[in-house]
Amino acid sequence: MMTADFLHPIKVRCAVDNNVRTIDDISSMKAFLDAWPAERRGPVFNCAMNCCQGSMSGHISVEDARRSFVSFARITNILIDGGDDTVAAQGTMRTPHLPMAH
Repeated sequence: MMTADFLHPIKVRCAVDNNVRTIDDISSMKAFLDAWPAERRGPVFNCAMNCCQGSMSGHISVEDARRSFVSFARITNILIDGGDDTVAAQGTMRTPHLPMAH
């Protein structure tokens, strides 16, 4: 099984036992998705799983698969704050305040 590492690990809360898990490669992403409760699987889960499998077969980059998992985790409300460095960094970008012209 492929073990390509993510540039930034993702921290999530497990739906089964409520423990925090660190997803840091394609293998751990696949294992987490395989353990996801069948009754909670839907289109967002399917997208993340398809991207994971696509990355394992070389059709999708590891980071694209990672981004799909981050989206899945955010939508299912299991993403731990600060668990995704790139999302956190993007969230801190702000438009500079410019004074109003008179």
